[in-house]
Amino acid sequence: MKKQFMFLAAAITTVVLISCSKEKTDLEQLNKSEEEIASNKGGGSSFSETRKLEFSFPFNGDINDKNGQVSAAIENGNAAAYTEDRFGTANSAIKFDGVYRIALSSLRLSTNMSISVWVRYESVTGSGGIYQSPLYLFQSNDKFSAAITTTSTTQGVQSNTLNGDWHHLVATYDGSYIKLYIDGNFIDEKLNQGSFSGGSQDYMSWIGDGWQGSMDDLRFYTRTLSASDVQALYHL
Repeated sequence: MKKQFMFLAAAITTVVLISCSKEKTDLEQLNKSEEEIASNKGGGSSFSETRKLEFSFPFNGDINDKNGQVSAAIENGNAAAYTEDRFGTANSAIKFDGVYRIALSSLRLSTNMSISVWVRYESVTGSGGIYQSPLYLFQSNDKFSAAITTTSTTQGVQSNTLNGDWHHLVATYDGSYIKLYIDGNFIDEKLNQGSFSGGSQDYMSWIGDGWQGSMDDLRFYTRTLSASDVQALYHL
């Protein structure tokens, strides 16, 4: 009887251990699945595409702000022209000819801000403003730069030589440093030697001022995007 009891107890212990092991394996698999889902949504970051997004221009045949914050964008120069985006979809990117430009007024800016945009330049010797406000993105020959344009313009952060394909540009500012990212990769940062304070001031901004090339998915955030945020935007 004693031997039978000991055998039964051993069997129960074995079943409990197997059950616990299976539960642990199932839990590990569940956690792994959740990590994979998070990774697919943006490198595992807690990126929010719309948090503090002031405006978003997909340029799908018009200059309407997808986010609904900019009520009036004013066109200057020739009529707007649209072209293929980076996926080859017709009328899904806007083309600038060096004369045509878009003006945005009454924008709310903050000390922390970021610009995200896809661009393809027209000429390797071209120049001009991609986006111009206190936070400035521009082309100079086959390189792109970011700077703060205040009464005392800071030294810009410049990219390496880039070809004429589509490239994703992100410039960020945290009140002290300007950072530049190209195609999801951090390029460099510079300390802003001037002074800029955000708030609800009425700022005029220009899109494509004197620039020749194609532009798509322009976004402006009143927050400083992190490196993981930039990666998430690049892979959208």
